[in-house]
Amino acid sequence: MTRALDRQWRRQKRWFKWLRFGGLLFLSLVLSSLSAWLSPAIATPPAAFASVPSGPLLRTEGWVAETQTDAQQTDLLQDGQRLYENGELEAAATMLQQAVETYQSAGDRLRQAAALANLALVYGQQGNWDLANQTIAASQTTIGSVATGDRQMRSVQAQTLDIQGRLHYAQGQQQAAYETWQQTAQLYQQLGDQTRWVRSLIRQAKALQAQGFYLRSVTEILQPLTAALQQQPDSLSKVTSLHTLGEALVVAGDLSSARQTVNQAIRLAEQLAADSRTEPSQQPALQQAIAAARLTLGNILKFTDTTAALNEYAQVVRLADPANQVRAKLNLLSLFIEQNRFADAPAVVADLQTQLATLPPNQDTLESQIHFVYDLLAWKAATRSSQPSDELLFDQLAIARDQAIKLNHKRSIAYVTGAFGQAYTLNQDFEQARTATEAALFLAKSINAKDITYRWYDQLGEILEQQRDRSGAIAAYSGAVETLKALRADLANVNPDVQFSFKENIEPIHRKLVSLLLDADSSDGNNLDQARRVIESLRVEELNDYLRAACLDRQEVDLEEIASNQQVAVVYPIILEKQLAIITSLPRPGTGTKQVATTANQANFKLYRQDIAATQIQAQFRQLRQAFSNRVSLGFREAATTAYDLLIRPMELDLASANVQTLVFVLDGAMRSVPMAALLDSQTNEYLIEKYSIALTPGIELFAPRPLQSQQLSVLAFGLSEGITVSLPDGGSERFSDLPNVETELQEIKTYIPNTQAFINEAFTPTAFAKAVESSSAPILHLATHGQFSSENRNTFIVARSQEPIFSEKFTTILQSNELNRSGDIELLVLSACETAAGDERAALGLAGLAVRAGARSTLASLWQVDDVATSLLMGRFYESLSTRQVTKAEALRQAQLAILENPRFRRHPYYWAPFVLIGNWL
Repeated sequence: MTRALDRQWRRQKRWFKWLRFGGLLFLSLVLSSLSAWLSPAIATPPAAFASVPSGPLLRTEGWVAETQTDAQQTDLLQDGQRLYENGELEAAATMLQQAVETYQSAGDRLRQAAALANLALVYGQQGNWDLANQTIAASQTTIGSVATGDRQMRSVQAQTLDIQGRLHYAQGQQQAAYETWQQTAQLYQQLGDQTRWVRSLIRQAKALQAQGFYLRSVTEILQPLTAALQQQPDSLSKVTSLHTLGEALVVAGDLSSARQTVNQAIRLAEQLAADSRTEPSQQPALQQAIAAARLTLGNILKFTDTTAALNEYAQVVRLADPANQVRAKLNLLSLFIEQNRFADAPAVVADLQTQLATLPPNQDTLESQIHFVYDLLAWKAATRSSQPSDELLFDQLAIARDQAIKLNHKRSIAYVTGAFGQAYTLNQDFEQARTATEAALFLAKSINAKDITYRWYDQLGEILEQQRDRSGAIAAYSGAVETLKALRADLANVNPDVQFSFKENIEPIHRKLVSLLLDADSSDGNNLDQARRVIESLRVEELNDYLRAACLDRQEVDLEEIASNQQVAVVYPIILEKQLAIITSLPRPGTGTKQVATTANQANFKLYRQDIAATQIQAQFRQLRQAFSNRVSLGFREAATTAYDLLIRPMELDLASANVQTLVFVLDGAMRSVPMAALLDSQTNEYLIEKYSIALTPGIELFAPRPLQSQQLSVLAFGLSEGITVSLPDGGSERFSDLPNVETELQEIKTYIPNTQAFINEAFTPTAFAKAVESSSAPILHLATHGQFSSENRNTFIVARSQEPIFSEKFTTILQSNELNRSGDIELLVLSACETAAGDERAALGLAGLAVRAGARSTLASLWQVDDVATSLLMGRFYESLSTRQVTKAEALRQAQLAILENPRFRRHPYYWAPFVLIGNWL
């Protein structure tokens, strides 16, 4: 360890000691709230900062020629903008407050309104939402008092509305933001301001995406905007608009269209730059537009073609201004680290050190410096070696810290402080790491920055684990989980560059907490109940991640009452790193009559453990899925008995003594693509379905149980027996075969439930489907048609008599928009010929997600496409059992599957009967 490094560490140690024990004076400066994510949303201040237009727009009738006072007034607004762009928010607020008073005294209401709107924007970035809302309202009132409706006034009005929309959005009021930006777009369209009109449309699309309407944002806004831009004359403004549109398509998840659009922006800019008619003064702006678009293109390509992405970054480095060169090099470094190309990293690091030191000290530079620090941390974490050196790492951390403090940017201070904690953790200096992380956590909480608060809770939990402080680690991880719950509504709003990764960020925290809770005291019912609740939270977050929307609400469920009144066991298999833990809520022995629990702690929880690595569990269930779906081989038997011994055998005696009739599984990982009904008991040669009714649920708290028997049964049925070719989102197409037994299937339903309205073939169009759902109050919706469920929500769809299938978002929109017109909920959604994508473990989320978004309380569907004859027989028997109104949906499915098992042809292999699963409410 060098003397220089010793000195560096001593300096960091002194700084953190001051921060922890003597830092109250400094910390008092950070107690004002800060938006958890608004900074990325206003990363381009010049386009966002409201101002009174100069030039021809300012020369309105009756305008007094500028005097010295007028020039001073104008300077106030410009000075405020300069301070804002440099990240000096306190100084910007002071300057704008002075501007408001000056313009008010001079009777200049338009500049007063602009200053108020800009002040509201600054308050918003500081997290002072009450002041922000009051100030933007005052801006709108001031504009309303202006008698004229000329071009100048409408331009200021549009800019202030744009800021108002962004404040709505930052506070989670996405619908209000959407409506405000609609007004903004109309004004810019009237003014002929194409660039800002495009930006307003894209912000509308973002507001829709934040509400989960990704398909709608594409079809209603982004696709028409693409077509409109093609009709616009070639110009720098068009280049900028195409680039912005491409970035919006990335957020919408349409990478193919995004790539095409950004490529078009690059080609157009290059053509304009080569055109002799282009003004020389536009050349620098065109070159920077090309560089910025290539940077975005590289970010798109890195998901599919890293070589092409590296080439784009290299071109940006060659063409761009210093700030964009630095961004390209940072992305280059990130990509090298992700690909373990560590030998290529030192040269880029050396360039970045030199170039970052030459950039002006503003917010953009600070963000690049922080990005650099986190790349260095990722490199060190990946190699656990002497590269990068501690001296380099701590030097860059100190630079970032000093810049953040100088700009008084509280969010960045919290980020850098946490980064110090991570650096000390990598060096196994856990006491220093804890001090720094606790300081970062305090800072993040003080500014309400939930998206980094949860990270520091997680980091603190890891540090406390290393220090063998189990209770402290549990408290830290619990804080992370609770913060994520509070943050859930904002997850869709985060800038795509910092979008949360469920697999990388959210899921590991939940699993670490569960592991600690189960190790703490497995006999403690409170620990087991808390672990179960964490898993419930994880399942909700996973569905939210799949749906790309924070649309799910949990309901308190009394497991004791469910278990004892309905003789149900709720089974939570949890895949941990080195073991399978199974938490089961059982009826209390001897119960079978009504027994109401007064507290959750009365639930009868049992924990079963199996020592087996997570990788082995996942591999076993993937193999089992493949074996089940291969109907020509009997190789499934060994895998099915192994799975039975792993999941069911440990609890067999407890299930029997509690007289359990129904098993409700909350499955994990690769288990979700396997039908539990076909697990095989090698001792009795019985399938699990021969012993119990079975249901699945993504979370018991997502589907509060309610009996179907108590309602008047009626069915709204749709079927497609003909083969059809449909268009897919990626531009391709797929041919679906005919289903000759569909007509028989629908006739069987009518036989057992006469109150059935059926639409088949040409009567089953998307339009007819929407109208029928709106006018029907049937509690059962039955679809006998092809469908596909994928790990991507946008590739989940139902096939109708139409070239374009009914995609998941459209399907749920139809059902959601018609909820007010229906007299009752959809209690059961039946998808009799759909399938999940083979080998796609998240595809099962499509089934659950479709039901949840559509408002259906339960779904009956198949995990793979089943024999048409077997499907028709099973559906007939299912409805026959259901029509008695004396069995639950889970029991009706069991009776139907047992009836299929009586046929020797079908009993031979689970392929024919096992894939049908009931998801959600089993009653």
